Amino acid sequence: HFQVISVLGDVDYSAHRWTVDTPEDLAFVRMVYDRLGNTNTFTWRQVLDLVEREPELASINAHIEQKKLRQE
Repeated sequence: HFQVISVLGDVDYSAHRWTVDTPEDLAFVRMVYDRLGNTNTFTWRQVLDLVEREPELASINAHIEQKKLRQE
């Protein structure tokens, strides 16, 4: 089991869905990696900047509904 905690920040980024649950999610991640040089040394802020510069990336999996907490 995992313990779930909420972390609050100055800005609410909860509208962003960065998880790999569907083929569309995987396509999004692959495009992000491609755009950021196929390296795993980038930060979440670099991904955020990329998505803000290229909003069409977020449209790849925008129709996928995020699972609710405790949903299997």
